[in-house]
Formats: sequence, structure tokens, C-alpha cells
Amino acid sequence: SWRGLQIEGDGSSLKHIVVERVGHESDPYHPAVEIRAQNVTLKDATITANEWTAIKADETPSSATSSFTLRSSLISGNEWGIDARKTVATIRHTTVKNNDDVGVHFGYGASSPEFVNNTVSENGLEGVQVYGGTIHKFKDNVIKDNGQYGLDIFDSAYVYMDGDSQNKIFNNEYHEVLLDGGSEVYLGNASIDEGGYNEIYDTDEGYGSGKRYVKNRTSWTIPAEMNDWGGPNDDPVSSGMFDGPVDYEPFVTPPLTAFLSCAPADGGGTVSCYAGATGGGGNYSYDWNKDSCDGSSTCSVPCGGVYVSVTVTDDLGETASASTTTGDCDSCKNRLNRKCYGPQPLYASLDRQAF
Repeated sequence: SWRGLQIEGDGSSLKHIVVERVGHESDPYHPAVEIRAQNVTLKDATITANEWTAIKADETPSSATSSFTLRSSLISGNEWGIDARKTVATIRHTTVKNNDDVGVHFGYGASSPEFVNNTVSENGLEGVQVYGGTIHKFKDNVIKDNGQYGLDIFDSAYVYMDGDSQNKIFNNEYHEVLLDGGSEVYLGNASIDEGGYNEIYDTDEGYGSGKRYVKNRTSWTIPAEMNDWGGPNDDPVSSGMFDGPVDYEPFVTPPLTAFLSCAPADGGGTVSCYAGATGGGGNYSYDWNKDSCDGSSTCSVPCGGVYVSVTVTDDLGETASASTTTGDCDSCKNRLNRKCYGPQPLYASLDRQAF
């Protein structure tokens, strides 16, 4: 075992490095990489199988705030992943997974100009924990399958999105997003700086029994508009997904699609047409081009090439249409079909007998 790397030179740049097996069970408390300098760059680093923290960033020896950029790296199989304290940390295109404790921790005095395009998964406790720190641009990340909360924000911490933020936060053991202790998170609009179009859901357990997709323990209302809460199964959005003040409407839904089919004619001059829809906000209403059918999902329509159409409206006011043309009234392909022609003479069954 060894005691890892300590970086104290401003402007240091390390690329294509592997740091592993730092510390020993009898003397474990040595970070694999300790950053106590400004403008440090780590790129294409693999930091794995260490007894304690993979990367620890704190103030410089002169008590100034350190700063570093981490790109295109793998942090895996350590006790802690990244522990950022009095530092400015830019983290992009990095995977933090399978660490025993927290994946990424931003503590007091820590800020992140960009936390973008990262995957934080399968860590023993929280995926991303912001404890008194600030993330200014949280975008295009995947936070999944962690042992406690996906995104844990507390003690006067702040997390801001950017544009269509498109984070995926799902299948974490406890709440997907937890807000506590005078903190703020902007999941969508109101404004700093918009956010929205995140996917936040759980396909393993769903919500209930104490689990929520967003849990807000503060009195401040979380802006969380224009996000997808239904996941790949397009589950209906419910207030039960949230606890505390969360402004989750309007929300993103799968595209509303209408369909229409008509049964074959039965000899009575009409056909039964059936309308339906998928996606959208649910609670569909139906508007046919035949007024007597409005409000119903079925309609009786004359056969014989009649045009029939329906417009479906969901509870979000979105619409979709479908149309078809009814078939030939003579759908009786067999002379023996009594429903069409009534009883047939006996000789009809003998037409092709050999004598």
C-alpha cells in the first residue's frame, strides 16, 4: 500500500493515470488523489480499489480555495468517490460507480461551475450529495441505482439547471431527489436558468410506502415543470410521486396518438367503429364527425365507403386525430351465410356433388 498523490502545484495537469490500492486497512485514511492547488486538471484518470476517498479537494496550504477540472475519468470501487470541500470543481464525462459510501459530495465552500454528462450509479449511499455547496450547471447526467438518495441537497445548498437539462434520475433506493435545510433546487423553470426535460422515476418500486420521486422538507416550492415523471412505462403522473411543495405541472408526457378501427359490415347496413388513444395526459374525450357519437369511444356508421374521423383530446388540451373509410356493405363472401341472405334452398349444398 501507499499514501497516494498530493497535488499542491497550481496549474498541474495529469492525464492517462491509474491510481489504485492507496491505504491499508490498518491505516486507511489517505485519499488516492488530494488536490490542494488551483487550476488542476485530471483527464482520463482511473482511480479504483482504494481504501478511502478517490479524490479529495480542499483549500490550498495558504487557505485559498482550490480548483480543478475532472474529465473523461472512472472513479470506482473506493470507500468514497469524490469529496469536494473548499474548492471549485468542474466535472464532465466522468463515471462514478460502485463506491461503498457517497458517489460525489460537495461540502461547505464547494461550488461546481459545471457538473455535466456524468454517470453516478450503484454507490452504497447517496449518488450526488450537495451539503452547503452549489452546483451552477447540472445537466445531462445519469444518477441511478444508488443505495440511498439520487440527488441529496441540504443545509443551504443550491443546484441550478441549464436550458433543457435532460438529467435522468431513477431507481435510487430512497427518494430520487431530496431537498432539506433551507436549500433550493431548480428542476424546471422559475427561472435560474430554466431546467426541465429531466426524467425522474422508479421502475423498480414506483412510489409509495414512504418513497417519493421528489421529497421537499422545506417550505420553499420546488419549480419542477416540464419533466417526465412516467419513465419508460409511461406511468400516469400522480401527486403521490411528490411530498412537500413541488410545482410539477405542466409535465412532459408521451405524444398523444389516436387510433380508429371499424368492424366488417354484418349485413345490417352499419358498422361499429372503435376509437382509442395512447400517451398524452389521459382522460380522453372523443369528437366524431358524426355528432350523435360525440363523447363515446364507439360509433355506429353506415357501411359502403363512408368517411369517418375522430379527434381525441386529453386532459392537457392536446389533440390527435384518426380517420378511415368503412368497407363494402356486402361483406358476405359465402352464399350460405344466412345472416346476410336468410335461409338457403337445400340444393345449394348439392351444387358440386358428383352423381
